Amino acid sequence: MEDRDIDRTDKPDSQTRDTVPVVSAIIVSGRDHSHEQLIRRIQWLPDNYRIEPSGKLTKLSTSSSCQFMTISEDGIVAIWDLLKYSITSQLKSSDCKGFDDTFRPTYRLDLRPTRDSFFTPLYLCLPSVSVFQEGDRHHGELDSTEGDHTRRLWISTAQGHFSCCSWEGQVLDVETSGLEQCKVLDGFFAHDGPVIGIFRSPHLEDVLLTVGGHLFAIWKDDFLDMPLFRRKSNCIYTACCWSNRPGVFVMGTGQGDLEVWDIRRRANEPVFTRTISRKPITVLSLQDSCKNGLKLIGAGDCSSIFHIFEESMDFDDTVERMDWFEEYVWREVRRKKMFLAWQKDFLQTDPQAIARRQAREEEERKSKLEMTRQKLQKEHEERLKMEAEEKARQVVKPKDVKWKLRQQKRMEEALLEKKRFVPRELEEKRQPLVSLAEERNIKMTKARNEAALQDNYFDNFVSVQLPEYINLLEESESPKEDTEREETEPNEEEVQEYLQKFYEFREELQKMLAEKSYVPEFNLKTFMKIVLGIICMACASPAYIGATHWFLFVAVTAFIATLIWCIVYFLSLREVLKVPINWILTELLNTTIAAVLYMIAFIAQLSAWTAYRGSSSNIAAGIFGIFNTIAYAAGAYFLYIEWKGTNTQ
Repeated sequence: MEDRDIDRTDKPDSQTRDTVPVVSAIIVSGRDHSHEQLIRRIQWLPDNYRIEPSGKLTKLSTSSSCQFMTISEDGIVAIWDLLKYSITSQLKSSDCKGFDDTFRPTYRLDLRPTRDSFFTPLYLCLPSVSVFQEGDRHHGELDSTEGDHTRRLWISTAQGHFSCCSWEGQVLDVETSGLEQCKVLDGFFAHDGPVIGIFRSPHLEDVLLTVGGHLFAIWKDDFLDMPLFRRKSNCIYTACCWSNRPGVFVMGTGQGDLEVWDIRRRANEPVFTRTISRKPITVLSLQDSCKNGLKLIGAGDCSSIFHIFEESMDFDDTVERMDWFEEYVWREVRRKKMFLAWQKDFLQTDPQAIARRQAREEEERKSKLEMTRQKLQKEHEERLKMEAEEKARQVVKPKDVKWKLRQQKRMEEALLEKKRFVPRELEEKRQPLVSLAEERNIKMTKARNEAALQDNYFDNFVSVQLPEYINLLEESESPKEDTEREETEPNEEEVQEYLQKFYEFREELQKMLAEKSYVPEFNLKTFMKIVLGIICMACASPAYIGATHWFLFVAVTAFIATLIWCIVYFLSLREVLKVPINWILTELLNTTIAAVLYMIAFIAQLSAWTAYRGSSSNIAAGIFGIFNTIAYAAGAYFLYIEWKGTNTQ
């Protein structure tokens, strides 16, 4: 990539600064009809679709709609209609001041599962253009069926959740903005931090890319049970965008690094990494089209610097990469669905899983019963307290108490009359102070409740920034469990029972080993290599010329290496040695090298002995060298297939 930075020193002069127009808001939504918290994203709807006040999505015959959606941290998606107030066609900026209080959303969607749950939406993604074009072939007003994908929203949250929601709309049209609870169709917790973006692929519009925390993931928009591709990094990702090539995307990190990922060439690490800033990258943007044919990507960071990168020319065929990308998505979706089906069947039939599920359900039932019991007990105590207060008020007061109360009331009236105070005015002046005191008490109560949860907030933050902290906590808790386990004295009957079971199991195992002794598996390919190697050595010896010396060296070396591999497999030395190497890849490299050396050796042997008479044995050695080359090449091919299968899994 070629970096073209726009330096911060290129600032406009005073004359240019004076000519910059000032943009002011034409209309502002009313405070009572706006979001309660930060607005995170604005998404425009297609100009030939309109969401009615009842929430129904309508297809228009002309491009006459001007609606957009806003998503806020309060969990509400609001639909706004500009043409409803004739903003774009009739009104001037001076005529719109009267609409500041009336500009309100035409419809609202509630994304929160429950009012008390932690749910903070950050990003909103609409269906692709092809989905809306597919809806054009159907009738004008889209029915609320499960097959309608135009009324779907993809939402990401600060809690690391990525989900797909849908709405149906109301039966009656109302003038006021209605509120509808969205239905969550699918979702998955795939990130260890806030999901800051959902990016739709420009090549396959049903493929989504999400980034959040230390993770990024690729999804298919109609299958959110599991990500198709997910990788984790040591740094936090802060920006992302797709590239102009299928299967390639660019990531920006919190350390100022720019990573280019190509899942076709290298799936476990980026193909290109470059540090472009000392501060986090905030935005990455792909230029859709350019007149001069350049493929540009823009990047901005926290230092107020904007970078422009030109993508390098790729010699791969775009059509071929597109076919591969489509096949990759289809294959991964099929593989994930097969795994989920197997997992579901396993969890339904496995005794341990069933026992754990039943224990969890029993624990939840007990916790609900305990909460209900505590609630009833609290209500009973409050009712008893109110009854006691009512009885105390009904008790006849003694005469001396009544006399003291009358004297106290007379003294208050005398003081008010002497100071010329009106009780009603005093109460009105006192009311703001009382309200402030109540608000202060409520804030202090909330502050105390939040302060009581400071340890939980600290653990959650540290677990996101330092995942090793959770492991340290688990290790620190494990010695306590060990000490508690040591304090409990074992029961003699249980010890004898376990010993008896152990002896029975050992006897059964010894019988099985005696009946079924270990027999090494016969490998035809290895046997052919050894036999052909012996024939080659026998026919080529003794060596009279240099070519035969080379042929015998290759034959003896390959023969010894093959014997070593036979010993490793027959005696199961791989499990005993426990060396951290890839045995299949090592054998593949050894077999491939032997095949190449054998090919060079038999060519040299046959070329050198064709000019001599009485060289039948050496020529036979060269011919058997051809056979051995074929045997080693076939063995390398099968080992490559085995290694590739284990590597993809």
